[in-house]
Amino acid sequence: MPDTGAPWWGVPLLAGLFVIIGALVAFFSTQASDRRKAENDKGTKQLSDTREAAEALLKVGNDLETLVKGQETKTRAKPANEYLDLCMEHVLHLKEVWAAYELVSVKSTLKPGEDYFAALLLLAMPTADSAKRTALLNAEATRRMDFINSLRSAAGLEKIDRTPGQVVPREDVDRDEAQKKAFLEAAAELITRHPVKHDAKDGGTPKEPEPK
Repeated sequence: MPDTGAPWWGVPLLAGLFVIIGALVAFFSTQASDRRKAENDKGTKQLSDTREAAEALLKVGNDLETLVKGQETKTRAKPANEYLDLCMEHVLHLKEVWAAYELVSVKSTLKPGEDYFAALLLLAMPTADSAKRTALLNAEATRRMDFINSLRSAAGLEKIDRTPGQVVPREDVDRDEAQKKAFLEAAAELITRHPVKHDAKDGGTPKEPEPK
C-alpha cells in the first residue's frame, strides 16, 4: 500500500468534522424553522385576538348607532332621561372594549380603531342639533368602514370598496312624511269621489248605473 504522507488519523478526523458540521447545520436549520413556526403561530394568535376584540367594539358601536338613529325619528324612540342614561352606558362599555382592543390589536389596525372609537364617543354626546347629529352619524359610518378595511388588510383580504350610506337628516324625513301624508289624503279623497266599479260577471259587486 503506497504511503500518501497523511497521518493515520486524518481520514477519521475529516469524517468526524463532516458529521459535526452536518449536525450543526441541521441544528441551526431546525432552530430557524422553529422560530418561523413560532412567529407564524404568534401572528395567527394575534390576528384571532384582534378579530375577537374588534367584533366586541363593532357590536357596541352598532348598538350606539341604532340608539342615536332611533332618537332621530319623528316620534323619538326614548324619553330624554332614558336616552341620556343609555348614552352614558354605551360610553362606559366603549371604554371597556377599547381598552381590551388596545391590549391585543395588530399594530396596523390600532390607528383606524382609535379613530372609530373617537367617532363613537362624539356620537354618544347628546345634541339637540339634528344636522350636527346627522354629520356625526356619517362620520362614524366612514370611520367604521376604515376600521373594517384595516382589519381585512391585516388578515390579507381585499378592502371593501364601498362608501358608507349617508344618513338622511331628520328634517328630510319629516318633509318626506308630510309629502307622503298629503299624497295619501289626496288619494283617499279621489277614491271617495270616484269609487272603483266592478262588473257582476267578474264576480264583483254590480256597478251602479251610470247617470243619464
